[in-house]
Amino acid sequence: MQEVYYFLDVTQSPLTNELNRQGVFQAVDREKNQLLDTSKCLDFLNYSLAATTYQASSPQEIEDVFNRINSNGKLR
Repeated sequence: MQEVYYFLDVTQSPLTNELNRQGVFQAVDREKNQLLDTSKCLDFLNYSLAATTYQASSPQEIEDVFNRINSNGKLR
């Protein structure tokens, strides 16, 4: 069974449409690819994703942080 892939329709959002126009990324060929419907595009674009910026002074410090995250915050 062949997998079916759906792609974000960049025309559904002013931001993605503009980024496409600027060449930040390239839209897929509408003739060759299936696009997500409008409601799914909007759901995807409105999804909140938490992100934290952390400035570490060494690779060991970064590894320590990831080890804590991967152990549910507990120190080993």
